Amino acid sequence: MNAPDFYQPGLLTITPNTRLRDAVIAKATDAKILEEGVQSVKVPSVLSLADYIEKAWSNLQSQDFQKATNCALLSDTTLFYRWVDVIRKDKNIETILNPTELANQAVAANKRLAQWCVGSFDADSAESEVFKNWQKEVKRSTYGVVSTEEALLIIIEAIESGVLAAPECVCVFSFDDLPPLHEKLFQAFAKHSDVFHSDFSDINQAKPFSLSNYDDDEQLSNMAKWAHHAHLQDPKARIAIVVPDLPAKREAIVSALNEVFEPQVILPNVPSYTQPYNITAGTPLSSQPLIKTALRILRTGLEEVAAEEIFKIVNSPFIAHSIIERSRRARFDLQLRERGNTTYSLLNLTGDPACPRKLSYAIGRFANTLNNRSSATSLAQWLTLFDDSLEAIGWPGERNLNSEEFQALKQFKELLLELSGNFTFEADISVDDALFYLLTACNNTLYSPETKETPIQVMGLLEAAGLRFDKMLVLDMNMGTVPAKASPNTFLPLQLQIDHKMPHADANRELSFFESILSRYSRNCTEIIYSYCQYQHESELTPSYFVSGDVAPVEWFNAPSIDYQSYLLHRIPVQTEFDDPAPIDTSRKARGGVSILQKETLCPFMNFMDNRLRVKDFPKVRDGLSASVRGQLLHDIMARIWKVLRAQADLLELNEEQQHRLVSQKIDESFIALRGRHDIDESLLKMEKSSFNLIVNQWLDFEKTRPPFMVEAIEEDRTVILGDKLRNEDKESAGSGSISISIRLDRIDCVQDEKKQFTSKVPIDYKSGSLSMKISPTALRDVQLPLAAISEPSDVCGVAYAGIKKNAIKMLGVSDGTDVGKGVVPTEKARLSLSSDFKEALDHWKSQLNLIAKRFIAGAAQVTPSTDACRYCKKNIICRS
Repeated sequence: MNAPDFYQPGLLTITPNTRLRDAVIAKATDAKILEEGVQSVKVPSVLSLADYIEKAWSNLQSQDFQKATNCALLSDTTLFYRWVDVIRKDKNIETILNPTELANQAVAANKRLAQWCVGSFDADSAESEVFKNWQKEVKRSTYGVVSTEEALLIIIEAIESGVLAAPECVCVFSFDDLPPLHEKLFQAFAKHSDVFHSDFSDINQAKPFSLSNYDDDEQLSNMAKWAHHAHLQDPKARIAIVVPDLPAKREAIVSALNEVFEPQVILPNVPSYTQPYNITAGTPLSSQPLIKTALRILRTGLEEVAAEEIFKIVNSPFIAHSIIERSRRARFDLQLRERGNTTYSLLNLTGDPACPRKLSYAIGRFANTLNNRSSATSLAQWLTLFDDSLEAIGWPGERNLNSEEFQALKQFKELLLELSGNFTFEADISVDDALFYLLTACNNTLYSPETKETPIQVMGLLEAAGLRFDKMLVLDMNMGTVPAKASPNTFLPLQLQIDHKMPHADANRELSFFESILSRYSRNCTEIIYSYCQYQHESELTPSYFVSGDVAPVEWFNAPSIDYQSYLLHRIPVQTEFDDPAPIDTSRKARGGVSILQKETLCPFMNFMDNRLRVKDFPKVRDGLSASVRGQLLHDIMARIWKVLRAQADLLELNEEQQHRLVSQKIDESFIALRGRHDIDESLLKMEKSSFNLIVNQWLDFEKTRPPFMVEAIEEDRTVILGDKLRNEDKESAGSGSISISIRLDRIDCVQDEKKQFTSKVPIDYKSGSLSMKISPTALRDVQLPLAAISEPSDVCGVAYAGIKKNAIKMLGVSDGTDVGKGVVPTEKARLSLSSDFKEALDHWKSQLNLIAKRFIAGAAQVTPSTDACRYCKKNIICRS
């Protein structure tokens, strides 16, 4: 159907939202200007539903309509804070969810009940019972005010009784889903006015096309190329990219579009240009770096926080004198990290002699301002104090803010004023409550920078409905994504939601709604592409049964590609230097132990940086036990246990209670070393001990299933000499072409040979992480087991990892055929390209380890990038790959 004449006398057009209202006004005024040949025209009577309710309520109050005169209209924002306040004060609930998350769900439930005209209901769960209690408390605390839905009921009554004048004609524009309450409004209009429905749609349906993509990376690449091609073909065309879960994919979409529309952004001294696309999904105001810094400063000024938060403030460009003290603050940051404290308060820094002078002065001013709390009681007063305190520390900094930062600052200042005005239901609140409500407001306020009208719009499913476009691309048209899965509100009885056909109640409701949305799309554009993926990670996906049409032409997905990376590299002057290797001093024992050989196999450059130049990773502070500390504890616990037992037979003699008592005792002994750690409280230690109790007992139960064995050595230190010749220190000392590597064998077991004698030896290495064996002679990536094998002078029959991990207890290793335990297989069955003879495998390992050692001795530092080498490497900033 064609859109009506919005300038028709006596016509009021009502839209479901402000976006559609603005689109209608823009289309109507453009057509009027073109028709009359003038530069400006009067804006037609077009209101969003929220606009109409606010205007009608104001009219009723001016007419002294009794039900309106005695009540104030409560904004949705203020009502939300009321719910948050009620939920925060409820001492009867125990949940890990943030009160704001619960409030969002509760407000949605309350709004659905009102819009679907449901009064009281019988609770069918603890959640719905809690919700009813909250609802009563909110109602009690909002006496004398009405919500938007309550106001609408009064407006409907006024229209029906003739108190509120109805327009001659009412156009209900592009409403896809009319709740019963809204239907009542338009039914009330119909008693006095000519009411009709309309939208931007054409009689002709859009021509559908389908687009198959291997995965999401290819889909986003094709999306950007299609948008670029469509825009070049017709710069005036209105183009829509519809994304079912836009917030989750926002960053990936921006990256894909920038890669096609603005690839030159990586070049130095090249400004960013205004792009022809706009993404409607905003991000929380609190996620903007400028605002995040402000909230972090306030939080750290009031309480102790994780050390990482303090480090970010020290290096922030948004506080006073950050530019001139940049180097000093970077050094101070490193000093703080090296101290290893896990928590700090911002006020701790003012008395620190290492703190740069201007930073210390700025923090001192902030502290003095914030500590002047005697006059602050209401939220408005607290917010004023917060604003003054931020100004005292020099926020938002001295440099000129860019456009996005300036708009974030402006929105933050406006939010402070809005929050002061909306939060009127508690006269006196604490500073902690004030900060909580400020954080809540920033988290729930979307940052929406002002942008000019652009031809390409990236939108969510609902945002695109009702708007007119020339071309449209709908992403993620896969089963399981569209239609969306049902997600009923947990605070309302499920059957009640299904019976009243509330949003997201069940699969049928989602299917029906998505069908209506797609129908709207196909009537509001001339060309629509349904895009889907074949795979997600390694899982096969199925296209939605809504996908239809011919395959989209290949030429639509061609975009000019300029390799700015290569261009940039060619602009950089290159000077060739012959980097002569620097052999090591072999007269000393090599520092680094097994890591020397392990890192040399992965990447000689990484090894050179770590074990030759001694380049340290940036200190990382964390609460609780790190993975390395847990590994050390596991080794210590196992050593203490086997120093008592010494053989499997001793273990088998223990009953379950004795075994558990032994394990608990040795865990307690090992944990004595953690006394004095201020970052670990007693409850965390109990949890850690409980975890160790579980996995160690699981491992000992596994040990009982192995063939008989005795423990010959525990945590034994050895030195292996590698280089020109392989020699054990018991026989010879290191020469000029060899290095001494210190290793520690976690355990050496003696298992029975053919004569049932305990002579065959098996070095065992404990692992608390994932297990793998990369010990093929042609691609030796894991040196731990081979090095352990060659360190034992004689009678080695195998090597093995002991995987001690919760619910993943196992051994992994190879042997000469001797039965060591489940998971240790003969070399010929290991599928590692090993010789069928274990002794030959030992010789191969010796040869490979010698070659690796010689590379290190010679000073090799070439870069050999690989997934294993680069995944956790921190040297990427100076890597030459």
